[in-house]
Amino acid sequence: MKLRFLGTSAAGGYPNPHCRCENCMAARESGGKSIRMMCSAIIDDDLLIDLGPNIAGACLRFGIDLANVRWVLQTHSHGDHLLALHASARAASWAAKNAQPMEWFLNQAGVEVIIEGNSKSLPKMSMVIDDDAPARLTLTTINPWQVLKLGPYRVLTIPANHASAPNPMIFAIRKDGRSVLYGSDTSSLSEDVWPKVAELGWNFDVVIFDHNDGFTRDVSATHMGSRAALTEFERMRSLGIVNEGTRLFGTHIAHHSNGTHEVESARAQALGYDIAHDGLIVDI
Repeated sequence: MKLRFLGTSAAGGYPNPHCRCENCMAARESGGKSIRMMCSAIIDDDLLIDLGPNIAGACLRFGIDLANVRWVLQTHSHGDHLLALHASARAASWAAKNAQPMEWFLNQAGVEVIIEGNSKSLPKMSMVIDDDAPARLTLTTINPWQVLKLGPYRVLTIPANHASAPNPMIFAIRKDGRSVLYGSDTSSLSEDVWPKVAELGWNFDVVIFDHNDGFTRDVSATHMGSRAALTEFERMRSLGIVNEGTRLFGTHIAHHSNGTHEVESARAQALGYDIAHDGLIVDI
């Protein structure tokens, strides 16, 4: 598997265009890897995680089109991760041309966001190419602890801990014997999560955890920082879900708690893990 980070920032982007804090000013001056769009990732050009507001810009930035994406996994319904108008862009007969049929997996709150956000376009949207062809776009409601079979992928939906977000999830993804955990937008997980993941026979070559709070806070109801992410990683290690060869990356980088990429990356590497940046490709 090849995973590419299309965006690695928290809500608002980094730098936040409305903000002149020290970190945002430093990121503007530094440029490069310190410029972050809101969180999303793509695996092997056909499996997307979070179809959010910065996708169009990320695709232009990295020379990607989404016409071959067959499946989208949506972590939750917050606006920095889910842009409802993507349903019009993919489903409408007057919008996307020559795109593969796509199935978008969301919780019920996400489906409701899409319906509300496309209320004016729904009468003109065709979910079906013709009577004998598969749907141009299918919305499928998911819940935690489901196993999804998506072409060559196996996906386990895992309950996240993201305070105000209804029914948030993180995803375990396996292909050709290799596995990645994508754990953006979650605080520390409940005590029963990792034992159940282990019981279901999962272990990971790559783990991606929320790093919203950087090195500034120990406890949050919505996100992780360095200490929380490392604590979760050690809990996983104790159950054999990860091992010495498993790579750990931080994403969902917030400007209020993280410095430039160079600064945060050096701090993380001293603790044995890495900070992701937009465009980073990880071979799994």
